[in-house]
Amino acid sequence: MSLGNDRFTLERGIAALPAAVWAAFFDPKARAIWSPPSPDEVFEVLEHDPRDGGTGLHRCGPKSDPTYIVETRYHKLDEPAAVSFTEIVRKGDTPLAASQVSVVFAATEAGTRLTLDVYTTSFVGDGMLAGTKGGWTTSIANLIHHIENAS
Repeated sequence: MSLGNDRFTLERGIAALPAAVWAAFFDPKARAIWSPPSPDEVFEVLEHDPRDGGTGLHRCGPKSDPTYIVETRYHKLDEPAAVSFTEIVRKGDTPLAASQVSVVFAATEAGTRLTLDVYTTSFVGDGMLAGTKGGWTTSIANLIHHIENAS
């Protein structure tokens, strides 16, 4: 087993109020649109219960073979200001990584300052760490595009 750890923070400005950003972040239909990091990938919401102690279950990966399962446990939600949750990524019965994630949605004059803080432990090496960071970076960019271009 090859354990590795990484921590990263993404801070982004969004031209929308925190309530609108929160809604897009937690809406399963919106999440299926903005979460895939590329057009060749898919993000399917299987279970969705975003509340203190609630859980989520998602399947993701290439459209041709979305074999990754993400189990989410929500620890604390403070709508529309902040959320803390953990995620475990699996392929079949094999755990690949576990992450602690916090997101703060702070009101600004221009809309919202989103701060995403992720601490990940990979059980399969550095590639999973790079994939986690790259996936979140692209997904948050997609979220911003989704919100700012909504009609």
